[in-house]
Amino acid sequence: MLKFFDEIVMINLLEQLFYNKEIIIAAGDAAVEMAGYCRRKLIQLVVRKDLSQHLENVNEKMKLLTIRQV
Repeated sequence: MLKFFDEIVMINLLEQLFYNKEIIIAAGDAAVEMAGYCRRKLIQLVVRKDLSQHLENVNEKMKLLTIRQV
């Protein structure tokens, strides 16, 4: 959970930094790299959540099969 908190703090910091147009212009390529990083992290979080839900469903089905076999 602490890892997610750190990422949330970093994203909030970036949001505050990139509020001004001048800062975005000065950041140049770093702004593009940072946007790509944020995109990758968001996709990673969504995939991880979907995978967790899938594994929970598989575990439930396995429990049901085990109960039926007994």
